[in-house]
Amino acid sequence: MARIDAANASSRAVRNALLSEIAASVIDWRTLEARQKAIEEDIAAAEGLARLAGVRERAGIAIGFDRVRAQSAADASLSRLAALESERARLTGRLVTLTAQGAAQVHAALALDPPVTELPPPPAALPSTLLVNRPDVLSAAAELAAADAELAATARRRFPSFDLSSALGLLAFSPADLFDEDSLVGSLAASVAAPLFDFGRIEAEIDGAAATKRAAFQAYRGSVYTALGDAEAGYGLVAAADRELAAAQAEATSLQRATRLAETRQRAGLADFLTVLEARRAADASGERAAAALGRARRARVLLWQALGGEVQPDD
Repeated sequence: MARIDAANASSRAVRNALLSEIAASVIDWRTLEARQKAIEEDIAAAEGLARLAGVRERAGIAIGFDRVRAQSAADASLSRLAALESERARLTGRLVTLTAQGAAQVHAALALDPPVTELPPPPAALPSTLLVNRPDVLSAAAELAAADAELAATARRRFPSFDLSSALGLLAFSPADLFDEDSLVGSLAASVAAPLFDFGRIEAEIDGAAATKRAAFQAYRGSVYTALGDAEAGYGLVAAADRELAAAQAEATSLQRATRLAETRQRAGLADFLTVLEARRAADASGERAAAALGRARRARVLLWQALGGEVQPDD
C-alpha cells in the first residue's frame, strides 16, 4: 500500500509540474500581449511627434533634424514590436507541446481567456502544510513506510512464531523421552528450525533492509529540507517581484506624466520641441518594462504554488 501511495504522490508531482509549465507559458503570452500594447502606444506617440515635426519643418519654424529624431524613435519601437513575433512563435510551439493541441486550438483558447489584472496575495503556509501537501515529501514518506515494513518483516523471519507443543510433538513422546536431547532436536520441523540455525544469512538480510530504511529516511529528510527551501525561495521571489512591479509602474506613471507636462508646456510656448522629444524618448519602453514586471510577478506566484505542493489535498 505504501508503494502505491508513493506512486500516486509521484504522479501528482508530474501533474503539478505540467500545470506550472502551462501556466507559465500562458503568463508569458499575456505578458507578450501587454508588451505589444505598450510598444504600439510608443509608436503612435512617436509618429505623432514626427508628423508635428514635419509640419513645423514645412512651416519653416523648425529644422529637419527634429523630424528625423522623432521618426528614429518610432522606428526603434517598430523594431521592438517586430522582435515579439519570434517570442510568440516560440510560446505557441511550447503550448502545443504541453497541451497536445494544435496551434489553432491554442490560439482560440488564449483568445477566449481574458487576462487577469489583479495579483492574488501569496497564500500563507505552515511547515506542517508542506509535509502533507508536497508530492515529493509524501512520496518519500511512503517509501520510508514501505522500507520500515520490509525491515520488520525481515526481522520477524529471524524469530518466527510457532506452537511449541506442535513442534515438539509432545503427544508422541513418552515421559522418559521428553527431555532427551536427540528426541527434541529430531522432532523440530525443518521449516521452523531453518530460520533459527541460519542466523548469518538472515542477519545480512536485516542489515540490508536496515540500510534501505536508512536511505529512505535520508531521502525523506532531504525532501523535507528541499520543500522548506523551495517555499522560502518562492515567498522571497514573490516579494521581490512585487517590489520590482511597484517600482516599474511608478516609473512608467512618472515618465508618462512628464511627457504630458512637456507637451502642455510646448503648446503654451514655454518649452521647445526638443524638450518634448526628450521626454517622449525617456518614456519609451517604460510601459513595456512595467508589463514585463507584471508578468514576472505572476510567474513568481506560479512557482510558489508549485513549491507549496499545488492544490491543497483534502484530509483523508
